[in-house]
Amino acid sequence: MKIKWILLTTLVLGAALFFYLKFRKSSDFGPLIKSKLINMVHKASNGLYVLTIDDLEMDVLQATTTLIGVSIKTDSIRMKVLDEHSQLPDDIFNVEITKLYIDGLSPVDFINANIFDLQQIRVDSPNILVTHEKRNYNKKDTSNFYSRIAPNQESYAVKLLLLNNSNVRIVNKDRTGITSTFKNMSVHLADIKIDKGTINDSTRFLFAKDANLYLGNYIGNTSNKKYTFSLDSVALKPQLGTMNVKGLRLKPVETKSNFTDQLRFQDDRFDISVNEINIKNMNWWSLLSNDGLFADAATLTNGYLKVYRDKTLPLSEESKVGKFPHQELMKLDFPIHMKELFLQNMNVSYEEFNPKSQEAGKIEFMQVNGDIQNISNMPDVVKENNWMKVSTSSLFMNQAQLDATFNFDLSNAAYGSFTVNTVLGKMEGTQLNQITEGLGLVKIEKLDIEKLSATVNGNNIFATADVSFAYRNLKVSALKKDDDNNFKKKGLASFMANSFLINDNSDGKKIQTVRLERDTRKSFFNLIWKTIYKGLNETVTGK
Repeated sequence: MKIKWILLTTLVLGAALFFYLKFRKSSDFGPLIKSKLINMVHKASNGLYVLTIDDLEMDVLQATTTLIGVSIKTDSIRMKVLDEHSQLPDDIFNVEITKLYIDGLSPVDFINANIFDLQQIRVDSPNILVTHEKRNYNKKDTSNFYSRIAPNQESYAVKLLLLNNSNVRIVNKDRTGITSTFKNMSVHLADIKIDKGTINDSTRFLFAKDANLYLGNYIGNTSNKKYTFSLDSVALKPQLGTMNVKGLRLKPVETKSNFTDQLRFQDDRFDISVNEINIKNMNWWSLLSNDGLFADAATLTNGYLKVYRDKTLPLSEESKVGKFPHQELMKLDFPIHMKELFLQNMNVSYEEFNPKSQEAGKIEFMQVNGDIQNISNMPDVVKENNWMKVSTSSLFMNQAQLDATFNFDLSNAAYGSFTVNTVLGKMEGTQLNQITEGLGLVKIEKLDIEKLSATVNGNNIFATADVSFAYRNLKVSALKKDDDNNFKKKGLASFMANSFLINDNSDGKKIQTVRLERDTRKSFFNLIWKTIYKGLNETVTGK
């Protein structure tokens, strides 16, 4: 009988305790937990941040806690004091959270233990504002951070921290208040551990052994409203310094004709797509806060660049001096240093509409592979290595091997100094009709190209080139449009050209040395092409 009463009493007390803990929830422990959390945030931030919690719900038996109406805001007075004592961090956070869920937290963790070991913290749809301003007195010091949050050698561990569908806005005060906005960002931090053994662990990011930041389905418009910029996804692994971007696109809003209708002068219409971008050893926070792009290497894989220009409109008289690729790089108000950029299987095309022929001509470079070295606008880097080198190989008009090397003098960018070496292999010349008929009203009846090589040296004012062109069996027809808007051969002009104006063969041994004064209204690539074309023309006409 005694044992029966003991068992019965135990069951009653256990049931009473169960229902008490189940239904009282946080009424007894809520104030203690809120107070402890507020104090932890205050200590961790050296008094900079104030945590407020509207309500707290707790299931003691399940060790789950829900914080409702959470905000973390700066104490403006303390912020001023910290700055005066050279203790204010570069990045200031303001956070608004509707609900925050914690698994594995019990009152015992706050009352008796110096060790907090949580299963999971989940935050849904937080709004995070980051204000970035570089302060010269700041140095990374995780030991100070740890000593503030854990003065009694406490240890904190979270198996998984999830920030889902975060809205992040970063204001960079160092760059005239430039704002970056990221919607639907997710952050997963796994195996977080904060103790004396991890404060200097360089393999961890924010004390996490594994960190992943993910942004999906971003879409927005460029500032001029002419293009839509979109990304399928961006994945960051900060502790590894890697970034993976999928589905990058810059799409014109208007069709070709509508795009031209909105212009006063000729301008290029771009259509860009890159299937995948991988970046290695990148300083991700500098990029997100608009402090600069710093990385060892990047690879762009599978994509295209399409450029279209309608020459119906007049050419703007605005000078393009100072707009060569390396000049634009050096003028950027955004620090960049990337050791190497690789291009893999990219397609590039340039299409131009000629109002005289009412036709368009297109130049295509298929399967472009390339390597760009020393992309930098940082004075210290340029002082050590002043050359940016671009090496590419492609199939010109999807037929002939084309190798080209560009060398840009970064230290002499103001003068525009550059060198280009290019070699075109064998091809059937009639493939060029895609260009010559629409743009030049000339049809190539027959042409066997053996080899074209050119070396171009140029600057803001002029370019010179040594051009060698070997070919056989050149025959052309001059064209005009008939009443039905179809091309028609001009018999006399074609006869005169083939009989008296052009050489049908060249062994390429004679090198044409030419010089071309730059039309400052036109682009870098126009200068290169026109200079090489002058050498080709002098070879074909026997000058």
